[in-house]
Amino acid sequence: MMLKWAINLSLISIVVFLSVFPTFAEEKSLTLWLMPNEPPIPYQPSDNEIKEFLVKNPNVKNTISELKSDDGFAKAVLGQRKILELLRKYKAEKRFEGQINLRILKWPEAFGEIDDADYAYKERFSPDIVQLGTTWNAYFAHKGALVEITDYVDERLYFEPSIKSCKILGSEKIYGLPLNVDIRVLYYWKSLVNNPELELRDWGSFKTTCSRIQELIKDEKAPAGMRWAIGFPVCLGEWDMLHQFAVWIWSAGGEIVDIKKVCGIFSVKKGGFDSKETLGSAVFLKELTTEIKTPQFTLGELETMFIDGEIGMLISGGWLVKRLQDRFGEEA
Repeated sequence: MMLKWAINLSLISIVVFLSVFPTFAEEKSLTLWLMPNEPPIPYQPSDNEIKEFLVKNPNVKNTISELKSDDGFAKAVLGQRKILELLRKYKAEKRFEGQINLRILKWPEAFGEIDDADYAYKERFSPDIVQLGTTWNAYFAHKGALVEITDYVDERLYFEPSIKSCKILGSEKIYGLPLNVDIRVLYYWKSLVNNPELELRDWGSFKTTCSRIQELIKDEKAPAGMRWAIGFPVCLGEWDMLHQFAVWIWSAGGEIVDIKKVCGIFSVKKGGFDSKETLGSAVFLKELTTEIKTPQFTLGELETMFIDGEIGMLISGGWLVKRLQDRFGEEA
């Protein structure tokens, strides 16, 4: 067995998680694998700055060559200051004498690296605690890579959909702690959508609004610099396309996996892609991208374009709020 505990979408509460399970104090060392959960530094670090960061934080197990070869990842890793401080504080307060190692993973590559680590448990820095995307938990629990922690968890403390993500569908056993709630929201420019011609009541009015914004752009009546009515990830080859499509499925009331009762007794799992709701969401998305000119860029690129005023509305996550506030202030 490889992964002792799992957390999905963690940040500061990793310290709380460590405190909940005192058996960790018996270990000689701990290794955490996390994805970046704090904003990257706002500038490109020099090679010397990268080297100084790793010397100052010897428990960070990313290599110099790894960071020097990817400018964006280097900025992300050097931005993870708060978690390092929290781990130092935990180590001091709990008088933990072992080393707490930390390795930062890139989101697009994290699933594969964690999955590979399941076959290389004797590797020196395989994880004891690992951050998982919400939709990954059931996979790793089902293959036996995670320890069940049901007896340690009070479900009443957690948002129901979040704790549900820490279970295998149809089971009440818990294999992780939900420490953040991830959402997708529709961002829009108030100066544009406050137009009385535009409404966002339901899917039909949403599509009509997208069409109208596209007309305003074509007639040069939209805000200066705006080129696209709506942006959301539709770029082929993106690592998280299923997650992005899931937003539309769940909004329509569909499911990726359904559980059906046979004779009111036996539970049978089946794919939910052939349901009326899921098919309806796929048809709507196809019609929307056919009728509306949709930019073919990654989510990160779309977010930058939205901030620059090139896109009228954008579907993205809560992490974008910080970037908007940095650019436009707290009232953004």
